[in-house]
Amino acid sequence: MSQIRLTGDLTIYQVADLKPLFNKALLEHQHGDVPIELDLQDVTECDGAGLQLLLALANTAAKRGATVALCSVPGFVSDLLEQFQLSSRFTLQGQEK
Repeated sequence: MSQIRLTGDLTIYQVADLKPLFNKALLEHQHGDVPIELDLQDVTECDGAGLQLLLALANTAAKRGATVALCSVPGFVSDLLEQFQLSSRFTLQGQEK
């Protein structure tokens, strides 16, 4: 299982730093039936670029027969996913409100 714990902001200013981390997780992921898990518990902010990065990870994972699970999802991230109708693209575990 590949698990990544994200902390701080998930915004345009962090996307370039997170992309290599996501690419590494995709390369190391071995089992299509086990999701790549992103723990979002300590994410403090998320913008459109952050959502695009999450979506890019989900799209690339899907092409490789894998899924992405978002864990401990803060309420504001859940709200953004719903607002842009992206919730169905991820397995959501432990949403906060």
